[in-house]
Amino acid sequence: MSFQIKSATRKAALAGLIGAALVSPVLARDYLLTGAHTGKIYLFDAATRKVAGEAQVSGGPIFAVLASPDGHKAYALTDRVSGVHGVDLDTGREFFSASLSSGDIIGKGLCALALSPDGKELYTVAFRSQIKGAEVEVLDPEVQVFDTSAGLNAKPLRTFPVARQTIQLEFSPDGSKLYAIGATISTLDPKSGKVLATLPVQKLERPNMSPPDMLDFWSQYNRTNIFVSPVFSTRTDVPPTDPEAAKTGMLRFDLVTGEMRVDEFENTSAVLFSAVVNPVNHDEIFSVYTQLSKIDIGGKKLVKRIDLDHTYYAVNISSDGKEVYVGGAMGDIAVYDSTSLTKIGGMPIPDGSDMSVSWMQVIQRD
Repeated sequence: MSFQIKSATRKAALAGLIGAALVSPVLARDYLLTGAHTGKIYLFDAATRKVAGEAQVSGGPIFAVLASPDGHKAYALTDRVSGVHGVDLDTGREFFSASLSSGDIIGKGLCALALSPDGKELYTVAFRSQIKGAEVEVLDPEVQVFDTSAGLNAKPLRTFPVARQTIQLEFSPDGSKLYAIGATISTLDPKSGKVLATLPVQKLERPNMSPPDMLDFWSQYNRTNIFVSPVFSTRTDVPPTDPEAAKTGMLRFDLVTGEMRVDEFENTSAVLFSAVVNPVNHDEIFSVYTQLSKIDIGGKKLVKRIDLDHTYYAVNISSDGKEVYVGGAMGDIAVYDSTSLTKIGGMPIPDGSDMSVSWMQVIQRD
């Protein structure tokens, strides 16, 4: 089964990106950016498998972590998901901090963190509750926007409402659209917060299929501009006891064109947490949990699946598509050949701590 929502903007958007690529400098060196439970951010050189930089961040365990466009600064959701801190990866200096709370209103994030493509504004989602004496009132969630040059104790430049259950924020490459991803995928104006379009996820209607169920905390799409996540659905035209009833698929959302597609590729037989698209073959997807799976989503089939040494939550891929990286959960990043799924290396977290649900991004630095 498959489902696709098309947009007339594909050719124009892709032409603009290709034109920009032709005049942009080529940065050949990949780095992996991730965080640890001790509150440290680590930068690994993907070629040497060595630590290229580290920084201690205020607020304890790292949840979401992302890099500035030039790869020299990093921002992390910490403080028990109630604050964001920014550090210089070259010096280790903390230059930015912001709380999602204000006065008697407590704000908590849920791994929704995004930078505008020019690196000037930081966006996050605050799920808010107001303390009223012995009572707590649940408020509507909001996007909080910060100036990244505002220093320590930064305050929001502006806020605007966002749908409940928003688990990720992603930008279109040109910065004109902000996508709020969760039970729906809403296209927002990043300046005003105006909802420009909404696509269903939890209420997606397809013949003989239940709506897809999705859990995705990890942002690892900056190399392809394609959001991808495992989804799980049930066929409604067969008995629930039929082996063909439970289906595993992939939801893909194109951050350039705003197109969404859902394709099933196997009967549900394994748990899949996060996924990443091969930047040189967009029909090839890798997904991870206790196993590493290689999927031909164009052919709607599983290509290969191998057991891993332990559970991993996050998966990413090199810019040339040759190496797959699995991390999160525990204290190491494992490296696999993308063709054979043979293990070819590893990068332990130096202090031995777990990465837990921290993101693992592949970035490039000048």
